[in-house]
Amino acid sequence: MAEYLHWDPGIRVGIEEIDLEHQTFVLLINQLDRQRNNPQMAPRLLQALAKYATFHFQSEENLMYANGYPLFEEHWKLHLELLEHLNNILLRFHGGKIDSTEMLQFLKDWYCHHTAHEDMKFAEYLKLQGQTQIIC
Repeated sequence: MAEYLHWDPGIRVGIEEIDLEHQTFVLLINQLDRQRNNPQMAPRLLQALAKYATFHFQSEENLMYANGYPLFEEHWKLHLELLEHLNNILLRFHGGKIDSTEMLQFLKDWYCHHTAHEDMKFAEYLKLQGQTQIIC
């Protein structure tokens, strides 16, 4: 069975823990795809993905703050919006108001756009600062 979403090494931010967390998102989205029609597992996986997003965003924000990222506040607000949207998706899914195809498309679009565009801004900031070591 083909994977719904593939890890793209081209969107590595260069921070090992963040890149590993991004890979975990890919794994969770693919698990959700495989269980999309399982009425017991699909909601549980979506809930796990929402909880993991909260953890990952905090992890990313801590690194951004510690490294003086000037777009920290903007990125933090994006995270809040994404979590709100993800929670709405979860509620709609539980209520049968969104199908698994629409839900998975949102997750894929969200992951791909946020990682490839927003998170890469932080990676570029670190490169411009000449930082070879990330402050934790």
